[in-house]
Amino acid sequence: MKRYYKRGFTLIELLIVIATIGILTTVVLANLSGARPRTRDATRVSDLKNIQLSMEFYRDAVGGYPASLTDATYTPDFMDPVPTDPQGGSYQYAQNGTGYVLGATFEQATNIPDDDIDGTVAGINCSGSVYCLTN
Repeated sequence: MKRYYKRGFTLIELLIVIATIGILTTVVLANLSGARPRTRDATRVSDLKNIQLSMEFYRDAVGGYPASLTDATYTPDFMDPVPTDPQGGSYQYAQNGTGYVLGATFEQATNIPDDDIDGTVAGINCSGSVYCLTN
């Protein structure tokens, strides 16, 4: 007499695999949800550094800093287009005596680099989750 064994998975084995996949998916998605704000904050830092560099090129060529980030003498030759915030806003800019202040609002204050300045400078509140650079 021959014995025939059915090949396949039992219901318990399938439920364990499905539960394991669900747990792994939850863990991965929870870790990725914090990556997007960090990426946008890193983009803000990069944008401000690029604006800062183009401001110095402008100062070398013209002898001073532009009145605004959308100044017609600044945008076509030195930075066209001026970067905007990753979530659609714009960066803050104000002249500060013979210099300037650039600001960006971060989503997570823990992502602000160490070279941040604090306090209110040229009308920009550089505290809390606002990252500011000055020359």
